[in-house]
Amino acid sequence: MSNKNEVLKACECGGEDLTLSNYEHAGISEINCNCCDLYLGGKFTEEELIAKWNEEPSQPSSQWQDIASAPRDVYILVYVWGEVEIGMHVTNKGWRSNKKCEDWGSRIEGNPTHWQPLPTPPSENEPKGE
Repeated sequence: MSNKNEVLKACECGGEDLTLSNYEHAGISEINCNCCDLYLGGKFTEEELIAKWNEEPSQPSSQWQDIASAPRDVYILVYVWGEVEIGMHVTNKGWRSNKKCEDWGSRIEGNPTHWQPLPTPPSENEPKGE
């Protein structure tokens, strides 16, 4: 692709300053928004990752779901040890939090029992706190 950003829709924050990286030796691709630090990545081909980035978000469920039905390689809310964390199940790595540590974030201690999709971020038109 000559200009990869031409095929990527703008980030949920409205930012268009996106970085698409492909680590072929590891079979990993990632997209980072340089405006809000939103990250999507994992064991995807570049084409699969672009398609996943450009997908319309599904309507979030207001109900906790059994962890067995959780998607892989995408950030979600997880319930573990009586707390809610943002995490993802990384193929061949296990559960990782979104806290930056090492290559795939820090390991989530314990086994999540339930999950929910991340909520939709507020729009720019919503009132801001003082």
